[in-house]
Order: sequence, then C-alpha cells, then structure tokens
Amino acid sequence: MRKIALLFLIVSLSTSLFAQKGKITLGLDYHKMDNPYVYNYFLYPYGYYGPTYSFEPKVGYFLSDNVELGLGFKSGDDEIEYKYISSNPSGNGEVYLYNNISKSSYRTFSPYLKYYRSNFFVSARLSLNSFTNEYDNAYPVWEADINGDYSVIGLDRAEYISTTTTKTTSLKIGYALKYNEKLIFEPSFGVSKVFGEVVNESTNTYADGRPPVVLPKTTSPISNATHFSVNLAVSLRLGK
Repeated sequence: MRKIALLFLIVSLSTSLFAQKGKITLGLDYHKMDNPYVYNYFLYPYGYYGPTYSFEPKVGYFLSDNVELGLGFKSGDDEIEYKYISSNPSGNGEVYLYNNISKSSYRTFSPYLKYYRSNFFVSARLSLNSFTNEYDNAYPVWEADINGDYSVIGLDRAEYISTTTTKTTSLKIGYALKYNEKLIFEPSFGVSKVFGEVVNESTNTYADGRPPVVLPKTTSPISNATHFSVNLAVSLRLGK
C-alpha cells in the first residue's frame, strides 16, 4: 500500500499532464467576481455591491511543457437612439419629434502567465481596461410668436462623457481537467486588486445663443478593494 501511495504521489507531482511545448491555446475565460466596492467619488463612496460576470477570449503559447504565455482580449461598441415627443405648450398644434443618443464602448487587454505542475496551475494576469459612456441629450425650446403660436426655436443640449480606466492584477489557482488531448477545462479561484480612475466631462449648449457651459472635468479614484473570483477557462490546444 505504501508503494502504491508513493507511486500515486510521484505521478500527481509530475511536471506536466502531457507534452505541451510549442502548442497554441485558443480559449475562453469566464469570471464571476465579487465587487465589494467599485467607485469612489471624492470623499463620498458609492457604487455597485455584488458580483459581476464576464467572458474573455484568449490565445496562448506554451514556451515549455508547463509554462504558457498568453493574451486575453475583448472589445465592444453600442449605440442606442431614444425617440421622444415634445407636446406643444398651447395644447394645440403640431408636436415636436426628437432623438437622444447613448453610446458605450469597452476595451480589455489581459496578458497572462501560467505555470502547470501536474494537473494544478498558478496564473498571474495584468488586465488593462477602458470603458466609456457618452450621452447626448436634447431638450426642445418652445417660443411663442406675436400671434401666440408656439414653435421650436432650437434645442438645448447636454453632452456627458464618463471614462473609466483600470489596471487589474490577479492571481489564480486552479486545476486542469482533460476531456481529450485538445479540449481542457480549467476551474480556478482568484484574488485581484484594481487600480484606476473615473473621468467625467460635461458640456451644455443653448438654443438661445448663450455661450456653451463647459463644466470642470472631475477625476475620481476607484477604491482599492480586494476582489475574489470564481473562474472557468475552456481551452483548445492545437499542435503536435
């Protein structure tokens, strides 16, 4: 029994599950992260409390049988147009139709390094993230002529931009589950630290010709709380 136990220990501590050097990894990382503290505006902290979820495609390369170097990347853009109706102040006449626009975009680059020891692995990652929200809100301005008939003379506009940039360092410990020679599942637990800031900009323009009002730019730090995550990576390893 002792010999069997010793043999099992030697096999479990072998340097690699199977030969990996030179293989390319294509995969997808799933993260469920605890967010105890997200945003800090001046001295009054507020934000979203609870978990967030994300998916991130990745590509990697095995420098040796047990060392993988890779990069995660994701990006996206979205634009929503809202249609509104402004009623004539007189209660009669034509209504005015107008649109407001909301835009958002995000970019994430995540270089990582993973070290495998048998089926276990340790992963270190640096994520560079940027998220931008833009709002262009219009407000029709009605004016009556000498006959008391109202019409829209123009639009007051409020343009708002919020940009969040962060750097996230994370460390994960997990286990590689081999489905076959190419398909690998890797559940893991992780801990992360986030550093960054939120920059807000706002400009108001007026239909009556008043000079635009550009509000002072505000920069607010993101709180440096510790984040815990549960992760699952699915990888396809290509090569001989």
